[in-house]
Amino acid sequence: MNSLRIVLAAFAAAALLPAAAQVKPAHDYTDLWWNPDEPGWGLGLTHQGSIILVALFIYDIEGAPRRVGVSMGVCDTG
Repeated sequence: MNSLRIVLAAFAAAALLPAAAQVKPAHDYTDLWWNPDEPGWGLGLTHQGSIILVALFIYDIEGAPRRVGVSMGVCDTG
């Protein structure tokens, strides 16, 4: 779960940048991420233009599926 915290911290930091500092990246970051050694969560990224939508797929303590989503500007210049 430590890798999940690192990914979420990186996205939170990028979301705090002012819009003027964000530029259109040269790469498409759309992908699905999961670790078979850490079952119970996954991360989906959808990249369009200068926006990335992040969807976190998790299970709550009772085993019910949950989704958490956020969108943010991209600050990578390529």
